[in-house]
Amino acid sequence: MQDIIREAGEPADGTYRDTPLDFVSGERWSGNVLWPYYVNILRKTGLFKDMHKTRPVQRLSPFSFPRPSTRRSEHLVLWLGLSYAAIFFAAWNFHFPTRTERLLWRLFATTQFVLSAGIGILEVSQLTWPTQPDRPARLPRPHNMERPPLNEDAEKLGKSPSRKALHWLRQAWNKPINNSTSQNPFYQIPLGLLLLTTPLCAAYCICRWYLFLEDIIALRSLPPSAYQTVNWTQYWPSF
Repeated sequence: MQDIIREAGEPADGTYRDTPLDFVSGERWSGNVLWPYYVNILRKTGLFKDMHKTRPVQRLSPFSFPRPSTRRSEHLVLWLGLSYAAIFFAAWNFHFPTRTERLLWRLFATTQFVLSAGIGILEVSQLTWPTQPDRPARLPRPHNMERPPLNEDAEKLGKSPSRKALHWLRQAWNKPINNSTSQNPFYQIPLGLLLLTTPLCAAYCICRWYLFLEDIIALRSLPPSAYQTVNWTQYWPSF
């Protein structure tokens, strides 16, 4: 550990928040920023135990995982996720106790697949986590060069209520939100991104919870054939 920190040089110099290897950080994406944010909310409700109260952290959270290293692996993860989401379509015409439950199953199965496909495709196309390009350095203005005076219309436009409101909305949209235990800047998320993703995540969770519960409550009204003993010798040879 000492050799790694010494060879890292200035990035590893100073105090750390989670581990002495905080300077080794991967690329920010939803898997290691957005997902831990929502898991931290569940930790505060007591559904998950918080293992990160002591420092240095003795265990890395399984809810935070790095971004796939290649585009091929990203597409592989996308197709695996879509294949799992499409499994629920297999029960499209299954027996359900009521027509309402069958309709709800079709509705929630379709919704969770559309959400999975939409979010997954946007993530692979690198649109859900835009990176801010480095702005070019501004050239210094000579001291003897006076700023050109603004005309009256430009001054009114700069002080107009609509322009002030737009500036306030932009600041509120980009306000950083961080609920990590260490308040590591790596986990800062713009407020606007949370406003977009939270309803989508909530809708996905509702769909998944219904599909899980319906698997259980549908057992109350299965056809008699479900309780018949299968004669496996009809399908497999007996020895």
